[in-house]
Amino acid sequence: MKYIFFLIISFNLLSCKISEPTFKNIGQWQISKINGTEVTVSNTAFFYNPNTVDGIKINGINLAVQTEGKNLGKLEISEPIMTIPKLSDFQIPISFVINISDLIGNLSSIISIVSGKTVDLRCLGAVNVGYAIFSKSIKIDQTIPVNIKDIKQL
Repeated sequence: MKYIFFLIISFNLLSCKISEPTFKNIGQWQISKINGTEVTVSNTAFFYNPNTVDGIKINGINLAVQTEGKNLGKLEISEPIMTIPKLSDFQIPISFVINISDLIGNLSSIISIVSGKTVDLRCLGAVNVGYAIFSKSIKIDQTIPVNIKDIKQL
């Protein structure tokens, strides 16, 4: 009888499928810090969790932020961030550091930003989620239009 109970529990755990959270929106970009040759840019990303189980955790984020195929910065969080409630909206605060020398190599983006045109920021990488002993790496490839007028400064 113990073995049947163990098999049923094991089957239920193994059949758990973690669905990808749905990206909904991005908040207002903010320049939160300027330090010598680096600028820290912050925002909040809004998502929906379609999963029907509580206890799914975001265990880490590794994203490259690019414009016109050139890296602007990197968002890396390697420790557990939060537990996501089932069937609910949630938000993740994000920030990344842009090195001014990386911008200099991307002159066309600088001209677009200064002239008030919209620039596409591409976030490329993965978000690691887990539930109990299971984990999954969700690939992210999201392009977000940004206009300098929409950036809130210090």
